Amino acid sequence: MKLKKNKIFLWFVSMMAVIVIFVYVLERNSEKGMATELTESQPTEHTVNTSKKNDVVTLNMYLIGEAPQGFPEVLETLNDRLMDDLNTMLNIQYIRWEELNLKYPAILASGDVDIIYASSWSYYAQQVSRGAFLSITEHMIEQFLPRHHDQLNPKAWDAAKIKGNIYMVPTSTPDVTTGVTVIRQDLREKYGISRIRRVSELEPYLEAIKKYEANMIPMNLDSQYDLSTPYYNIVRDKIAYPGAPMDSGITYAQGMTYDYQDPSGTIYSMLEEPYLSAQKYAAGIMKKWRDKGYMNDNPYANQVRSKDNFCEGRSAVAFGNSNDIASTLEQCELKGIKAEIIPTIDAKGNAPAASWLVNGLAVSSSSKHPEKSLQVIDLLMEEPEYVYLAYFGLEGKNYVITDDNKIALPEGVTTETNRYPMDKSGFWFVNKSLFLPRNSWPDSYIQHLNEIKKILIPSTYAGFSFNSEAVEPELTAILQISEQYARPIYIGAVEDVDQAFDLLSDKLHAVGLEKVKKEVEKQANQYLLNKNTSMKSH
Repeated sequence: MKLKKNKIFLWFVSMMAVIVIFVYVLERNSEKGMATELTESQPTEHTVNTSKKNDVVTLNMYLIGEAPQGFPEVLETLNDRLMDDLNTMLNIQYIRWEELNLKYPAILASGDVDIIYASSWSYYAQQVSRGAFLSITEHMIEQFLPRHHDQLNPKAWDAAKIKGNIYMVPTSTPDVTTGVTVIRQDLREKYGISRIRRVSELEPYLEAIKKYEANMIPMNLDSQYDLSTPYYNIVRDKIAYPGAPMDSGITYAQGMTYDYQDPSGTIYSMLEEPYLSAQKYAAGIMKKWRDKGYMNDNPYANQVRSKDNFCEGRSAVAFGNSNDIASTLEQCELKGIKAEIIPTIDAKGNAPAASWLVNGLAVSSSSKHPEKSLQVIDLLMEEPEYVYLAYFGLEGKNYVITDDNKIALPEGVTTETNRYPMDKSGFWFVNKSLFLPRNSWPDSYIQHLNEIKKILIPSTYAGFSFNSEAVEPELTAILQISEQYARPIYIGAVEDVDQAFDLLSDKLHAVGLEKVKKEVEKQANQYLLNKNTSMKSH
């Protein structure tokens, strides 16, 4: 009798094991089918499905910058909410600025990534040409990005298209921003220097700092953001420059450009007139400043941005943009330092409005969970609870909401002790229209935000994305030569400016600069044709 019961028990266990395996296989096949047939699914309601599944999905996500000290605690809270809403967790890693050129494409090539920061300036078009990003259909947008679909201007999706397909999710709030240069107003006034309105006018200020402030470097440039910024700010004194070459979108590179205010959209190589003369003008000023000792000897070895040295007195100039400079100004205000903002403008006093593609996210084509990735993006970009957590940190610990509805630091917390500083976490793609104003903004910063709205104008090629597939070898060589021969020009580290440009021109033409120009012209002309046809039809 006992043996018979054991046989029945073993038979029961065996059948249960078969059933479990059968159900698991069905679920795995269902998941695979969902991943390959996303476009055939029906749209869902805007509420998140909170039903638990057998397997927790962990997504690998990459952002740019460096994790704040308090990031682990914020990520833990973020994952708690994602578990409740999507039974999903994020493993978030950062690509440091100085590693961006090499590490960004390497990570995508590894296949071990689901979501990654994407923008026009961080290799969007190049990675699309290499098949690194998932093509996102309209049906997928409606089903998995319902919040974002409601908030996003349709023009943003058009801007993200390459060969008619969408490969990134642009921000719903392109920044109302321009490049800025910040100086010490208190020191400028102390040494009797007149108001400065352009970077090219900085010399009297730099000279005074060099002469009287022995412990301060006039311009303490870093190896990435700062290295070419003052140079191109000076270029804009002479000609309208959009900020990065059309072919690569990489700020330090030479390549193709245009006058962003010119509706004809004529394409120029940056080494032909009128851009060559504008570059030589800027290069001459940077060389003079370097020869006079107004900048650090080796920016290539410096990984700290000037804006992060500014309030500590290690740099007399800070470079940034209207958004990322806010925390610097707040920190200076708390220290009693009077700072002054110089917006980056062109010869006509204008600046290009930001593209929709300046901030965004993409799903890797190798992702095993594309639908989950899109659902997470939808929450991170548009759900207020997620937006505030990702951008500002933990309420009560990293920020508080005041009685008059402003964002402030908790009592006892300063900008220096806050372990999750605002705007430092790399979540720049969130819907910023959800933000309340900050109570710590200096009057000068509020005035700046109001003033720049008057100088920003639409760019002729704001929605243009270059497909580099036909000239990939040439573009790779151009970037390598730019790094070797152009970057020294930007910081004045050349013996003779004219000879340096002659050498740079010879090197770039030898690897196919003209071929790249013809390809850019072909795509740009088609873009303008489609744009003009669309405008006429409306």
